[in-house]
Amino acid sequence: MEREMNLLEILQALWKRITILVLITLGFTLLGGVASFLLNEKVYTSSASLIVGEEKEKETGEYNEISGEPIHEIVIQYGNATISKQLNKFYNDTIKSRDLLEEVIQSLNLDISVENLRESITIEVPEDSGSIIIKVSGPHLNNADEIVDKVASVFMDKALEITEIDRLKLMNSGSDPQVTNTVNVTRNILISIIAGFLLGAVLVIITEYLDDSIQSIKEIEEKFGIPVIGTIKTEETREEDLKNIRTKIEFSPRFKDKKTVVVTAPTKISENISVDLTNVLAETDNRVLLIDADLRQPFIQKRLNLSDEEGLSEYLEGKTDLVNIRNNYNQNKKYQVITAGNSLNQPSEKLSNDILKQLLAEEYKNYDYIILNGHPVDEVTDTVVLSTLTDGVILLVKANKTKVTEIRETKKKFEDVGVNILGVVFSEI
Repeated sequence: MEREMNLLEILQALWKRITILVLITLGFTLLGGVASFLLNEKVYTSSASLIVGEEKEKETGEYNEISGEPIHEIVIQYGNATISKQLNKFYNDTIKSRDLLEEVIQSLNLDISVENLRESITIEVPEDSGSIIIKVSGPHLNNADEIVDKVASVFMDKALEITEIDRLKLMNSGSDPQVTNTVNVTRNILISIIAGFLLGAVLVIITEYLDDSIQSIKEIEEKFGIPVIGTIKTEETREEDLKNIRTKIEFSPRFKDKKTVVVTAPTKISENISVDLTNVLAETDNRVLLIDADLRQPFIQKRLNLSDEEGLSEYLEGKTDLVNIRNNYNQNKKYQVITAGNSLNQPSEKLSNDILKQLLAEEYKNYDYIILNGHPVDEVTDTVVLSTLTDGVILLVKANKTKVTEIRETKKKFEDVGVNILGVVFSEI
């Protein structure tokens, strides 16, 4: 794409493709929500506190009979102990030892491996606290309070066996398990919304940037130097929009002495304005002739409910006279129509012969405007050949459908045969 996008164009692109943006955002949100629920597990956590004591000498209140000095004994004093690094390591190694864990598993009949239980246990030693906090945490451990109590109990027994000194005392037993989630569902959904919106916005901007279709009148006039003679905004405003186009044709210097005009499009689209344009020209008492020169995919006979037994193709083959193929539309002698007739094998050759040239020359003096409906330019050479017999071309361009390259190629085809594109009708429908 040859254009740069400013902030306003980016915002307009996002609004134009708001449906895609919303769908991508919703899709990511749904995906994030489902993944969060599927991956989420309940985590049960419980903890118990042990207080560590230290050996102290304490007077017994008795005295030595010989020396008369006070008699002391060794006691364990709790509350002011300091746990050294060596003692901390000893406690950790003891709590997570295989013997201790196997005893806990067997006592509580747990369906868990030693390694998994070891990973579920954490030990904290707050600085200068003289205490040990044992925490059990993991999915499916809904009896975490029982497990942590058993771990603390077995740990105290093991420590006593090794040191032969009862230095540990249970301060707080395991509390009721607190339940948390392994996945923060709310946070993940919020992240999914933001990620979906950003991804959608990026895709929309990339799509818009790569989109080669015509977006505005400004693009047509700046890129190709072709004047836009009118815009068809909506179906509701279609008739009034066509009347504004009629005014341009009747009074613009660009259309002065331009009576025979081909109406076509660069490529096949779902819209045709040949009949509509002829209708509004006829409303101002102009003498108009509408010719369906699309001998491959004619549509005017069906649109106006006219017979297609004889038409332009039969006249070009010399099978009928001009008087037989003219149809008065709605009994209006000033508004006449020549339908396409039956299909031809080689329409471009027939459209370029002298018979059609003579027809247009004869009718030139009888009408104010002769509108010829042409086949889309990109498919065959029919319309380019036809245009050489006329005063110029009106091109129908559809917003967000007709591509820049299609207009460029169409313009070159007409320029190569010396035909002027008189103007563009820009359809936003």
